[in-house]
Amino acid sequence: MDLDGFIATDLNLSGLQSDAMAGNIGKLHNAGRLTLQNIAFTSEYLQRPLIVKSGVFRFDNDKIWFEKFNSSYGSSDITMDGHLSNVVNISWLPSRP
Repeated sequence: MDLDGFIATDLNLSGLQSDAMAGNIGKLHNAGRLTLQNIAFTSEYLQRPLIVKSGVFRFDNDKIWFEKFNSSYGSSDITMDGHLSNVVNISWLPSRP
């Protein structure tokens, strides 16, 4: 994996990993902001680089906001402006075949 570009963070992460692994989300407090500019991400799992031109992610416990997120993958443009909620619970769902 290779990563190149600009990342600015202002994060407050508190809680125990054991609570996160056990799904005790109420005992965690995670909030902050992640600003990305001109990020190029390459990996053995991607056929082409994923380019993040600009974007801001805001976090508050189990909610994530995407603000003015502009990226590209190959000839495809990706734009996001919105939010996800219940992210932690969804991420702990067991894998399904």
